[in-house]
Amino acid sequence: ARQVLDGLELCGTYRRPVGGRSTVYQVQPVTSSAELASYAAKAGGIHGAVLARQALRYCMDGSESPMESILVVLFCFPVRLGGYGFPLPVLNFRMDATDLAKNATGKSGFRCDLFWPDAKLVVEYDGREHHGELARRSSDGSRHAALVGMGFEVVRITSENVRNDKEFDAIARSIAKRLNLRMRPTKRDWSAKRDQLRSDILPWPIPLS
Repeated sequence: ARQVLDGLELCGTYRRPVGGRSTVYQVQPVTSSAELASYAAKAGGIHGAVLARQALRYCMDGSESPMESILVVLFCFPVRLGGYGFPLPVLNFRMDATDLAKNATGKSGFRCDLFWPDAKLVVEYDGREHHGELARRSSDGSRHAALVGMGFEVVRITSENVRNDKEFDAIARSIAKRLNLRMRPTKRDWSAKRDQLRSDILPWPIPLS
């Protein structure tokens, strides 16, 4: 999972803390998912190449924060690894506003943290780590109403939701219904795998149940 997070960061517009430095946002990507895939394909049988190619299945361009990348892992990793097996979303898709939405919000478009086009489903993360960016993107009631008025379903996730495994599980199952995914019976040890995945990647301590 950590290799996937590294790949999403390299292809994203943020940098996680190093030493005493805080997370940095709105920077240029180091590379792209296509370039990483091309390099891995040429790596042949060198040590670590197989694991790298497996990790690249979940790497994509466009992540703008560490938590967006973490949500990709939690939602999209396969069930056997403790995830929910969702298809990969589009990250930070820019959606043009309709005339009505433009008049209501004064904005020509909206950016969506995680977006599943076929389901017209938007998932937005409201976190504490970059309030200025959240405010800039107008994540308020009028923006939410505008997206709903344009025919999209919007699910908002907070840091508290992510911290609480039961709340997060309820949200994930709600998203599965919206994606028209049948939550298949999971293996007996799925809960333990889920807890381990959360413990491995979340930026705060997660007690294992």
